[in-house]
Amino acid sequence: MNIKNWVGYYMLNRSNAITERQIKAINLRQAQSVGLIYDSGDEKIFNAIKNYYRLLKQEGVKNIEVLGYVDEKQLPVFLTPERDFDYFSKKEVNWYGKPISQNVLTFANKNFDILIDLSLKENLPLQFILAMSQAHLKVGASGLNRNNLLDLIINLKEDQGINYLIKNVSVYLNMLNKTN
Repeated sequence: MNIKNWVGYYMLNRSNAITERQIKAINLRQAQSVGLIYDSGDEKIFNAIKNYYRLLKQEGVKNIEVLGYVDEKQLPVFLTPERDFDYFSKKEVNWYGKPISQNVLTFANKNFDILIDLSLKENLPLQFILAMSQAHLKVGASGLNRNNLLDLIINLKEDQGINYLIKNVSVYLNMLNKTN
């Protein structure tokens, strides 16, 4: 691991230790606000996230915000501006990977009922958002440096993609505190 990554993970662990929040097991249908974060460098993943956003809206989640990270200096052409969707790029993180743009910090400070990390691999800028977030429930795929940041972990094998992750996130979130 190079020095930049080492410092990044060191700072990530420090910021996670400082964050205090109230953890609640909230059913997806009971959630008033949901935040989605993901690695938005792939158009297929972007389209899957848009479809999941629409599904959550149909299921009655009123407030959904989506934040995507692109590990490039410029955003890809397919990332069109949309309501409730925002993006940040490599030029909006500091030298060791911590997001520094105001829109990302504002997103991280929102008090979501559920924050869902839909990234398929470890992504330091998104992990900083997980660590800083005050969300009541944090959900995402398992990962070596991510498990201590999540409250509900979905085991994901290498050959299982974004659709598998989305399906399982929904299944398990709908099982929590189920009411008749």
